[in-house]
Amino acid sequence: MQALRQWMTEHEKSQAWVAEQCGVKQPTVWAWLSGDGHPTVDNLKKLSALTSLSIDHLVGNTVDAA
Repeated sequence: MQALRQWMTEHEKSQAWVAEQCGVKQPTVWAWLSGDGHPTVDNLKKLSALTSLSIDHLVGNTVDAA
């Protein structure tokens, strides 16, 4: 969830704010960011809509351009 962490830093959003927007508790977002948990597909969709990042980018499935 490095992309989410970077987006949060760039947009000055807290874990609590992301949690509220996704309808989860702040420790859940902390778990996503620390790698101790993973968002459900529904939460990935919410995160994608919230951040305008693709689900692939959120989960780290990006391919560098050659």
